[in-house]
Amino acid sequence: MNILKLIIILLFSITNGVSAMESMMGNISLNDQTYKSLNIMGTAKLNNVIIEEDLKVVGPSELKNNCKIQGSVNLIGPLKATGIVINSGKVVGPFEATDLNVEKELLLVGPVECKRCKFNSQLVITAKKCTFKDSELASLLVKEDGEKKKQYVYLEGKTVVHGDVVVEQADAEVVVEKGARVEGKIIKGKK
Repeated sequence: MNILKLIIILLFSITNGVSAMESMMGNISLNDQTYKSLNIMGTAKLNNVIIEEDLKVVGPSELKNNCKIQGSVNLIGPLKATGIVINSGKVVGPFEATDLNVEKELLLVGPVECKRCKFNSQLVITAKKCTFKDSELASLLVKEDGEKKKQYVYLEGKTVVHGDVVVEQADAEVVVEKGARVEGKIIKGKK
């Protein structure tokens, strides 16, 4: 077993005092079930699944049709989410969501595309491009990613940001299309 795989297994075995974390490997497809906590290494396809505590996935994930993660989500790999509720968490990889509801802070690292999503607390993103269409955000922080390429934030349709849009990169572009609005300020970093 190579050392990286061993490290990942060890990281996923730490449950922070939570018992009954179920671990799975491979192409996992789960439907219409409830779990206390899930830990998946491989492809995760969850349909109408309730996770009472935490979901951890290393690999591509597809969550849809009334999935509810009541604890935190920690995903490494692309996520496609449709019609789900997330409490809080972190996703490292491309993030594509439709009809998503996030209760607390979410950290996203990678390109973001959201349609009809609601973020009830601050959304923190590190990405070159993030697009929100017909979505609602409490506030948005776009962190610099260390590369010299320009970052873009697109607010489309009837998207509303109730607080500030803070973009750390000085020359980032924030595009607020007709119909979208920012109720707070658009704040860019200093050169």
